[in-house]
Amino acid sequence: MQRITLTLLSAPGLPMGDSRWRLSLSLEAGPHGLPDTAAWAARTADWSAALTPPDAAPRLGDIHHDDDFGCWSLRLAEEGHSLGDAAQEFIQFPAMLRPGETLVTRAPDGSERAWRIVEVMTTGA
Repeated sequence: MQRITLTLLSAPGLPMGDSRWRLSLSLEAGPHGLPDTAAWAARTADWSAALTPPDAAPRLGDIHHDDDFGCWSLRLAEEGHSLGDAAQEFIQFPAMLRPGETLVTRAPDGSERAWRIVEVMTTGA
């Protein structure tokens, strides 16, 4: 498993981003450096996510793959709500998961947030 740490590069209301916003993803990359769909299917519970805004509690979530459409999505629970109530944001992964690359998430309303990968760490999981 890899732990990917990202900082906010741009978002609605924050066109210049804010490095205090952190997104953390736990996933398993395949031989080409992108998320591995077979690994996800075998261990979906391990594919977690956390959004840490400045001056607020982290929002916990997970990563999903839709086999029908071949796309990845991110769910982050709102405070006081279950993960099952969370809206899915589509994830556009870069060509490689490495520091300096940009990952984009798109909310159901079409708004996008761009994230810069700042760390990729292999974990023992």
